[in-house]
Amino acid sequence: MNHLGGAEHCTIAPPLVDLTVCHKSGITFCTHGDCPLLPKERFFPSLEDLLQHDRTHHPTAPPHTSTHTSPPSHRTHPATPPTTAPAARVSPSPPVLRVPRAPTLETHSGTATADPNANPNLALCNTLFSPPEADPAQPSSWEDALQFLASPSHQPPAFRTNWYHFLKRRHQHEFYDVFYCIIQAINIASARSDPADTDWKSSASGFYWLLVHLEHLILAPTNKTDRNGESIQQTIRRRLAWFRQGRIRDLHAEAARVSSWVNVGDRPARDGRRDAQEAADNDNFKSARDRACNPPPVAQVGNNNFASVTDLYSEPHPPLNLEPPNLDDRQPYHLPGHIAKSIRQSHRRKGKGCHTDSLDIFIDIAHKDDPAVDATLQRFFDLVYRGLVPAPARRFFRDSYLFCLYKDPSDPSKLRPIGVPSALRRIIASHVAKVYKDTFAAHLLPFNFAVGVERG
Repeated sequence: MNHLGGAEHCTIAPPLVDLTVCHKSGITFCTHGDCPLLPKERFFPSLEDLLQHDRTHHPTAPPHTSTHTSPPSHRTHPATPPTTAPAARVSPSPPVLRVPRAPTLETHSGTATADPNANPNLALCNTLFSPPEADPAQPSSWEDALQFLASPSHQPPAFRTNWYHFLKRRHQHEFYDVFYCIIQAINIASARSDPADTDWKSSASGFYWLLVHLEHLILAPTNKTDRNGESIQQTIRRRLAWFRQGRIRDLHAEAARVSSWVNVGDRPARDGRRDAQEAADNDNFKSARDRACNPPPVAQVGNNNFASVTDLYSEPHPPLNLEPPNLDDRQPYHLPGHIAKSIRQSHRRKGKGCHTDSLDIFIDIAHKDDPAVDATLQRFFDLVYRGLVPAPARRFFRDSYLFCLYKDPSDPSKLRPIGVPSALRRIIASHVAKVYKDTFAAHLLPFNFAVGVERG
């Protein structure tokens, strides 16, 4: 009580309190953003009291439980849509983001399966992804898919744009539904498995791969001559059906055959600045102005200048070989703030990551403004914030798409490297920076140091 009533807490704004002083005094505090207690009531004299508070006010609910009141949707997903049926005949879609049903011991075709505890990921996939009214002639391939995801390919696609802007009506809702179910699968698998678990039957790493590669798999821009008479909408519909059936290996092989133009001269001529127009169409006027008024001279990275690119990076710091900290007596930390609100404030049509993953799908889902959706996103990014990402999936937070700009077009060796991280990393990094901006300012302003130079 003396510590909480001291100058450290009474004379400083709550966001700027140095909580390390609390640690030294043996005081713990609740870090849940939705804690129902007042800020001054969230401090506890011991770790056990904090854990008791968590059990009372923040119980670990089953991650697949949702507050949706609408019944689960029942839809059919034919393996191959008829090529004669126009996309306009597709019936209106049911509400977005269906509620997954509780796992059962039967598949959708009615045949008995083994104990789901023996292969919990397979039971989870059959529950979340398989179509409720599946065609018995199209058996589920999710066991083969999970084996493929145990050691998947991480080769970036040979294209940078996809068909996201072609998602219409039911296909858009279905794509959102699949993406949301993948996030739920990560939450469920992470709640029952250790991050160090590498068993494909229980690890969440394969679901991270699906999350990052979903646009790559479903929206790969296949050339018209390679679609066998299918329209873009029919191709998207077929790929969504294949995903529901677990044909991930086939989807990846089909996307691997798609390639952008190899030579600059092969690209068709375009009138005006298309990238600037796309930014303006999505109300991102700052980017539209910059792209239209200051067209960046993009350098083609190749054998002739790759050495110049690598010279821009300093040598990695040698390992410090520090002793790992003892975390046994440390209190749990959780993602501060409300990340769904941060996602809703993000801009669309920004650069895509290595695997053409974009912010747009997260923005569209967050704009549903549904408390259950917000809670699912909060729980997912809380796993990232707490470092509970499986080791095979951590590369998605380290990899960046690299391109370079000419500092001086007359000197090709003067380059400015630009890295575009994955959408997952940009979301969590931007959110944490917003939440702790006051703390950062308190530490950096005395040194007159700041980060964030426009076009710098």
